[in-house]
Amino acid sequence: MINSVEECEAFVRATKFPPAGHRSYGPHRAALGWEGSRGDWTRASNACVQSFAMLETRGALEDLDAILRVDGLSGIFIGPNDLVRGGRRLPS
Repeated sequence: MINSVEECEAFVRATKFPPAGHRSYGPHRAALGWEGSRGDWTRASNACVQSFAMLETRGALEDLDAILRVDGLSGIFIGPNDLVRGGRRLPS
């Protein structure tokens, strides 16, 4: 669950291998059969990763435009039931 731009940026970094992020690097099994360099594999893997943030709070919705501009974020999911349970409505 993402509540702010800073949390979203940290989330995206956690989904990418260095230098784009800080995901643990151990592609030995995954890279078997890869014909390029490890750097090529890392770049290709980072390009394939889809990062979708879950937004469930009013604060996240208030920061929505900035969250959507986070580099590397593929999209969002909105938790309408969580918002309603908190007595909040989705913006129109």
